[in-house]
Amino acid sequence: MQSYRRIQKTPRETEGAVDDWPYLYLRSRSIPVDYLFTIGSLLVISALFIAATFDKERRGIELHFFFLGAAFLLLETKSITTISLFFGATWFVSMIVILGVLIMVLLANVVAARLKSFHRGVYLPLMVSVAFLYFFPNSLVLGWSPYARFFTAFC
Repeated sequence: MQSYRRIQKTPRETEGAVDDWPYLYLRSRSIPVDYLFTIGSLLVISALFIAATFDKERRGIELHFFFLGAAFLLLETKSITTISLFFGATWFVSMIVILGVLIMVLLANVVAARLKSFHRGVYLPLMVSVAFLYFFPNSLVLGWSPYARFFTAFC
């Protein structure tokens, strides 16, 4: 009879993908220094660009567009991490997220072209969808067929 021995995990091994940290390619649960450098550089360049183009005669920075941009980035990041749990961290996930973003942009432009004037009521569907995504359990989707998960990824 052959005996087996348990191999202990060493500190340099990469952890498996879990719901709260699906990034297999990172050794630890931290943001790499090169990412922080890139993000910091982009923030500095953006701040310099805003300062150079700031027009005092106008209203200044449009917070409406700032928050829409921030929400877009958060939605894209959340979509990538959630859909990675549904399909695995592959190019297929990037394709789904980018296609979903392009469809959202197209639909937003269609709605904006049909509106005569801006009304704050257009934010209501956005808030409802964000609340739904926050409270909907992702574990429920994992048991569905790939086609149902694909359809859910666009919602």
